[in-house]
Amino acid sequence: MSGAAMEVLATPFKPAFVLSNWKYGETVLTNQANNGMDGLFAFGPNTVTRALHGNDPDPVRFYAANGDITGLRVGATVTGFVGKGPDGKDRAPDGYWYEMAKAVRLRAGTDILSVNVTAMNNHATDMSLVQAGRDIVYANFAIAGPGNLDVIAGGQIRQEDAASIYSIGAVVPGDIRPGASLSLQAGMTGANWEAVRARYFGSTNLADPGLPLADPKNAGKVVKVYDKELAAWLVERFGFTGAGEEALTYFDTLAPEQQRIFLRQVYYAETREGGREYNDTAGPRFGSYLRGRQMIAALFPDKDADGNTITRRGDIVMYGGSGIRTNFGGDIQMMAPGGRS
Repeated sequence: MSGAAMEVLATPFKPAFVLSNWKYGETVLTNQANNGMDGLFAFGPNTVTRALHGNDPDPVRFYAANGDITGLRVGATVTGFVGKGPDGKDRAPDGYWYEMAKAVRLRAGTDILSVNVTAMNNHATDMSLVQAGRDIVYANFAIAGPGNLDVIAGGQIRQEDAASIYSIGAVVPGDIRPGASLSLQAGMTGANWEAVRARYFGSTNLADPGLPLADPKNAGKVVKVYDKELAAWLVERFGFTGAGEEALTYFDTLAPEQQRIFLRQVYYAETREGGREYNDTAGPRFGSYLRGRQMIAALFPDKDADGNTITRRGDIVMYGGSGIRTNFGGDIQMMAPGGRS
């Protein structure tokens, strides 16, 4: 899908033409642009010049519910132009052509292998996604614009030195918003985000501070709930101004991938605070990581709903010329609960 302006396209009402010297093949007269392409993009480059699909919230989707996605190519970043342009003259050098238009989502029931995706989030709430039930191997993904890109594997994310994931920031002229945030998650089989939602919101879930956290009367309770932080996040991300139960009700209507953005913040906050408490000699849980272990157990239970043991394996492997980076703002998160990064 292209994000180029409509003005660069040849149409039946605006045809492109070329008059050539029949003997030498030289262009005598044409209405095509030097930085265009022969054919459809006759009057300019196939690159983003404005948010052409800014009013379209639906992403481009590629789903393989019970199989693999292999060798897929979506969009491109093109550079290194040489030779003659469509007007017959030496081509004027362009920096980059960004052949992209909107958010992209890849979902496969098993593996995602050797894909090259260039996508553009148009809104701060846009979510691009690469999600596989097993492994993600050699996934090149460039994301422009704001919002988020999540890469989630039930098994490993194996890039080695062959593939990279990066946020390139704004490409639409005049757009000064920071680039998309990136999250890589490997070994996520059986992750229970619903348990985090159920446990870390609502004052009724607060532990009695007068008792040890491990006291049986505090079973299932937590040190902190995140209702206030949720209300602030909903205002910032969606402009929703409700609080309390209204905020939770609105949160529950969001798509799971949107909910996970905030629930990851809760997870990292609790595991961080658990570590700080462990080292706080004046605190109530010096030498104890119970707070952090409770959060880890909530998100990554040992057994599933049927009592079967959940086995988590999955490293995040990248080295050499590979990597994950944000060029113009945006956070980076990496999670591998059953492996190594």
